Amino acid sequence: MKGGRLLEEVLKIVNQIANTSSRNDKERILKENQDNELLKDVFYFVFNPYILTGLSTKKITKEVKIHNVDCFTSFEQMKNYIFKHNTGTDKDIAIVQNFINNQPFELKDFYFKVFTKNLKIGITASTLNKIYGKNFIPEFSVMLAKKFEDHKHKIKGDFVITKKLDGNRLVVIKDNGVVKSFTRQGNQYEGLEEIESDIANLPYNNIVFDGELIADTEGNTHEVYTETTSKARSKGKNKTGLLFHIFDVLSLKGFQKGLSEENCINRKHFLSTIFTDCNLPHCKEVKPLYIGNDLSQVNIWMQYAIEQEWEGVMINLDTPYICKRTDTILKVKSMSTCDLKVIDFEEGTGRNKGRLGALIVDYKGYPCGVGSGFSDFDREYIWGHRDEYLGKIIEVQYFEESKNQD
Repeated sequence: MKGGRLLEEVLKIVNQIANTSSRNDKERILKENQDNELLKDVFYFVFNPYILTGLSTKKITKEVKIHNVDCFTSFEQMKNYIFKHNTGTDKDIAIVQNFINNQPFELKDFYFKVFTKNLKIGITASTLNKIYGKNFIPEFSVMLAKKFEDHKHKIKGDFVITKKLDGNRLVVIKDNGVVKSFTRQGNQYEGLEEIESDIANLPYNNIVFDGELIADTEGNTHEVYTETTSKARSKGKNKTGLLFHIFDVLSLKGFQKGLSEENCINRKHFLSTIFTDCNLPHCKEVKPLYIGNDLSQVNIWMQYAIEQEWEGVMINLDTPYICKRTDTILKVKSMSTCDLKVIDFEEGTGRNKGRLGALIVDYKGYPCGVGSGFSDFDREYIWGHRDEYLGKIIEVQYFEESKNQD
């Protein structure tokens, strides 16, 4: 029972950490016991987001009718079994239940929390890495954008523009043939069997796909988002009617390291190749709208996004995927509005000759043209009824304010 006594010592240390609210005291306890290899092993198992058990609280308490299962007597044996069998089958559940039931009373709840990876004691991966060394626990993090308005001056060289999506962030990882889905926080997404099957059938391994989970339905942005949330939160074993809109791909090694080997444009080309060569019925490629270095394309595509009632666009600089919030990816999202008076009209050119080209409004004492967002009917009607609109107050939507050139 040497192993049992060692686990009892680990439990005592864990309880000490849990029973203090002081971060400094928690770190002190960890430092005092950093040579305890079994404690370190438990922490690595519980806090490593890439170690999956397939056992939720609901599953581990499930009544299963399987007898004569393997009997393991140590945490090491049980841990090694779960490394290889982490799909949460009834057999796996029965083996874990049998192991826990044969433990001393004071260790039962501890093992329950360990194997469901639900050991809440007020420490994080960052804290453990501070004690045991950098990257002891790989931290699960995705690439997050900063605001275009605050960082647009940093756009240099080639960049990629894509449509901004409004769904549930989804990361799907294929690790040695096993496919698992995660939220942006690293929590496992269950029930996405159709999507995971698509990824499992790909001739690629140790690969990570990043994108948005969106309902396969028609409607405006709000309606689709509502339907997406409803389907994603459903309790069914297999969530259907959802599509994985993939906008990025990188190696598992790069994702775990926090930095991809390839820059954005190469990653986009690789993603396009995957969709060209493979059948992914429950996934969609988020295709680039523009690749190049012409900054005027940002305005062009943002205006198009407004007309199409998109949420906005994303600008990816041609740099590696970085697992944190970064100014190498920018979101052009927030639309501002203001009420302005119509003071004149401008005739259109080309196909709009003889009808409205733009309304001229008074913006902070300066004449400003508003020329987008009109249908052909609008342009003809307003041009023919200018007297009705002169002096009227209209609501104008815009995404940035430029300085007047004196």
